Formats: sequence, structure tokens, C-alpha cells
Amino acid sequence: MRHQVEMQTEEFQRLFFEMKDKLYRFSLRIVRSTDVAEDVVQEVMIKLWTKRNSMEGIENIHGWLMVLARNLSIDKIRSKHHATGSLETAFYVADSEIKPDKHAEQSDLMQQIDAAVQQLPETQRIVFHLRDVEGMTYKEIGEIMEISLDNVKVNLFRARQKLRKLLKQVESYGIS
Repeated sequence: MRHQVEMQTEEFQRLFFEMKDKLYRFSLRIVRSTDVAEDVVQEVMIKLWTKRNSMEGIENIHGWLMVLARNLSIDKIRSKHHATGSLETAFYVADSEIKPDKHAEQSDLMQQIDAAVQQLPETQRIVFHLRDVEGMTYKEIGEIMEISLDNVKVNLFRARQKLRKLLKQVESYGIS
């Protein structure tokens, strides 16, 4: 009796809609370009579709997709230097109820946060994004980043500490 897991079209579609935004935000955090992040998500999903008939070796498909997105994003950065996107682009939520002055304040704050996040070392920046933006567990982050649980905690602690310091400087001195 042959045990082979084969992904059906419905399962692929469900997984695509479940993961596309998370993969996009994650890739965007690395490549800093909306077009390149979209390309990465497309490549990840193409890879998933081509491997749909041989998924039995993959225990955590969500983790596998995130690792694949990370690797492809890093490859894109290494192959070309891309224009930077903004944190605001990654997290913008259209809301017609927000008044223009509030929107401007939120936009300024997002730009300040984005500038502070960009000052973090790459590992801290990615760990911060996966935990505080994507809401992933330490274990999932460790698997994706291929680092120990302790290393995840240390990087997250240092990232938060540095962001707090940078944002306090901005608030106190108006420095960006």
C-alpha cells in the first residue's frame, strides 16, 4: 500500500488564500519592494503547486512556505538592489472613517517606526517582523530562521530594546 499525500486544487486554493498576505508581508519586510514581494509570493506558490504530488516529507507546510519565502527574498536581494518600500505599505488599512489629520499622524508614526526597524540588524528585523507583525510562535520563528529558540528570544529582546530606544529619541528630540 503506497502512502502518498497529494494536494488537491481545493486544498491548494485554501492554503494560497490563507498564506498569501503573510508571505507577502514577510517578503516585503526583507526585499522592501512591493513588486519583488509579489514575485516572491508567486514563486513560492508555483513551487508549492509543482511539489503538490510529493508533500509527504513536509510536516509543517506553513513553516516550509515561510522558509521558502525567506530564501527567495534573500536571493532577490543578493541578485539586485531594490528600492525600499515602507512599513506603511505593508500594513496600510484603508479606512474612510479616518480624518485626514489622524491619517497624517498615523502615516508619520508608521514612517518613524519603519525608519527605526530598518536600523535593526537583518536577523533582529526578521525575527521582530515574524513575532510582532505575523504573530508567529518562537518555535515557528526558530524553524523558519534556522536558529535556536534561545537565539530567537535574544534577537527579539534586542530588537524591541533598540526600537524602544530609537523611538524615544525620535519622540524626545524629533530625530528621525
